[in-house]
Amino acid sequence: MVNIKLVDPSMEYFESQLEAIHEGFPYFWNGTDNQYSAEQIKEMTDDPEEFIRTQNKFSSQEYTAPDGTKFTFERKRHWIIDTDTNEYVGEITLCPGIKDDFLIYAGTTGYAIRPSARRKGYASSAVKLSMDYTRQHYPDMKEIVICVAPTNISSEGVVKKNGGQDCEIVDAGHGFGMVKRFRIPL
Repeated sequence: MVNIKLVDPSMEYFESQLEAIHEGFPYFWNGTDNQYSAEQIKEMTDDPEEFIRTQNKFSSQEYTAPDGTKFTFERKRHWIIDTDTNEYVGEITLCPGIKDDFLIYAGTTGYAIRPSARRKGYASSAVKLSMDYTRQHYPDMKEIVICVAPTNISSEGVVKKNGGQDCEIVDAGHGFGMVKRFRIPL
């Protein structure tokens, strides 16, 4: 079992997060495993405090789907920290007000784990902590929805381990392709 905590992004873990990016941690909200660009990394390292501010606020975010459709949603990002090593191992994001077509693709909860920390239990533990956080801060939410790529067997296991049910395979539309959508009762 891993020991983790969910924290707001902070300078305390910035260097560890940057190491994860250099290791191949994907850009979180692009819907693929694309890596951060050199320009994005330069922007982060030129002004890390501004980067942390943008990561840390509960904010309205606009996202453009592959077909050009724009979605706006609220999100709260947490970094996943291994409490034994005090290292950044990933992030989990809650989008409590997400609706409409974007719910089909993204769900209400999304996560990513740095490559060196995968298949060690971090994602399962983070989803569980995120469910606890959701129950506490959003008592009106009765479920979370997590969407995974049909070929992502590891994420499917994470979701099922946390009570995921009612799997639907749907075309997310807007150029995203097929996703498996799971509901986890809270």
